[in-house]
Amino acid sequence: MRILVCAQVPPSAESVYWHSINGMEIHGHQVVPLDVLALQSLYGPDATDRLILQAAMAYNVNVALVFDGVPLSVPLLGCLRQLGVVLVAFQGDDSLFIDPDRHPPVTRTALRQKIEVTGCCDLVITCCRAAVALYAGHGLPPPCYLPPPYTVAALARHDGPMRPVVRFAGSPRYRPEAPPSWRVRVIRALVEAGLPVELAHAEWQKVPGCAHLATETPGLHDFYRDTADATVNLVLTSEFGSEPIPSYRGLVLQVAATGGLLLTNPFDEFADFFIDGADAVIARSPEAFVVQARHFLSHPDEARRIGHRGRQVIELSHSWQHWWEQVAERLAAKGIRLALNSPPHATLASHRPGLALAISGLAHMYESHGHQAVAEGYFRQILSWYPDDYAALAGLARISPEMGSKQAYWRSALAIQPAMHPLPAGPFPTAVIGPMGTDYRAEAGIQLLATSWHIGDHESVAEALLSLMGPETATVWADATLPETHIRGLIDVGAVGLAEQCLVAALALWPDDIGLLQVRDTWPDGVPDRPERHVLRP
Repeated sequence: MRILVCAQVPPSAESVYWHSINGMEIHGHQVVPLDVLALQSLYGPDATDRLILQAAMAYNVNVALVFDGVPLSVPLLGCLRQLGVVLVAFQGDDSLFIDPDRHPPVTRTALRQKIEVTGCCDLVITCCRAAVALYAGHGLPPPCYLPPPYTVAALARHDGPMRPVVRFAGSPRYRPEAPPSWRVRVIRALVEAGLPVELAHAEWQKVPGCAHLATETPGLHDFYRDTADATVNLVLTSEFGSEPIPSYRGLVLQVAATGGLLLTNPFDEFADFFIDGADAVIARSPEAFVVQARHFLSHPDEARRIGHRGRQVIELSHSWQHWWEQVAERLAAKGIRLALNSPPHATLASHRPGLALAISGLAHMYESHGHQAVAEGYFRQILSWYPDDYAALAGLARISPEMGSKQAYWRSALAIQPAMHPLPAGPFPTAVIGPMGTDYRAEAGIQLLATSWHIGDHESVAEALLSLMGPETATVWADATLPETHIRGLIDVGAVGLAEQCLVAALALWPDDIGLLQVRDTWPDGVPDRPERHVLRP
């Protein structure tokens, strides 16, 4: 299928959330992610609606998966339906409404607001069993309950040594002025029992008695690795209340998918996934968590067996393909056909310019806020359509952590740029940016120069210097290091032939420059007169 995914979370290669969603592609489906909140922050709601419709048409999508909390308009959903798009709402946070410590209690008005948009979809799915009765009890259309899916196939199973730790990868939900949350109660019980606890979330540094056990919140790779090889992994289905919420939370499947042992409190959906003691383990009190954790720390092989069985259950019975087949059955009962075998669809070329412009805005926004993994995904999407796009190449060069990659991107950006981009006559501020436009080539050349020096690639240093020596780029040196400094640098590292070639080119451009003349006059072998002596690589 071709699936338009409208979610609150930015599509990032570092997101556990998006790792699972993108797992749909393993089953041959095409995922078209939409960062709705970010689009609205940049372009406003009306323009975002137009962009969503453009994406739906560009990919000829046949189903939209709408997650709760995404502010889509009812008219937009109507337009998508007119395009033949089946609308499926996925309510993943209904468990918050059944929190025993919720204050004030949930009202009919709150539930009506919740379903204002999702209620307009062809099918509304919830992950929470109790939500069905909750909505019906308030006289509202109940959602359809389905156990949620998760992606296992992309994760390698861990068969190596187990780390003797009890690990929790969630936040503490801690408020200093309030009674300790269920999460804090359980963790403190484990710590007081002297068990080796690992708290993989930075917020635990704020909890008295737990700060020394806290680590930084892990990225995607570290989360999966450290969960898979921990002897015991906790999932505590609660928010800020002192008791657990008896409903599924996403961390349940995130842990189980790694093959790590899942130790959790009871929740209504547990039996839809696991058998207690066979595929995962239940503890009903802080004291019971201590007993179970101590047992499995002493019996790591048993912990491994149970964890691997839990992973197998998710892989065989709770994949995205299995989930979509159940969705199709429920849609068919309503007379709506979902074409599960629809093949992927290349983006229609007529829609690419507008989408690329919108994506470029998102990429630069996330880059400016330090979300490099998200920005990288957007820059790469642009390059998949336009391999010579300067903004995308320069963006990847800026955010790449490795100097060799930075150099490669800047070299590509330099290679595709003409010396200048002429501006046509018209209402442009030519007095500000110059009559010949913006010199992207100069920017790429200067950045290539810097990265090449950093990694000791002297041929590329010369390549960058020569790219910056022409009548159209002469002005860049007003704000950059003087070329003579780089030429002397090449001499100092023994790249005399390269230095000679650059000096000849520089003197042709600035024949009266004192610094360049001094370099010429102090040349070891006399005045250079053969610029072709050293041949640069193509």
